[in-house]
Amino acid sequence: IALFWLVPLFTLLPAILRLRSLAEHFGIAWDHELTSARAVPTGPLQRFLFGPHWIGLHLEHHLFPSVPWYRLPHLHRVLMADPEFARRAAISRGYIWGKPSVLTELSTTAPKAPWIPNG
Repeated sequence: IALFWLVPLFTLLPAILRLRSLAEHFGIAWDHELTSARAVPTGPLQRFLFGPHWIGLHLEHHLFPSVPWYRLPHLHRVLMADPEFARRAAISRGYIWGKPSVLTELSTTAPKAPWIPNG
């Protein structure tokens, strides 16, 4: 029990939850409602590890909070058909791998903080 439950609970799980929370809101400009959160549509492995119940489609959840989790993929496809959404939305293709992934975006760009004045 300790090896397979308690050790990951205090080591791996906090790291996964931290990465997911950073992926949802950190490092994106908050200048429009389409950049208030990030969408991270991923494959099955990253979704299993980081974003179960389609929580990676966090932008869609913010825009339409009444949509149930199992309808978020359909909502994402409908929204991506809108050119304005596809152009302006903050979308990453994975948490750790994928082009662009959240990890590479956060490691290569400085966060855009709206509360810090220019100059």
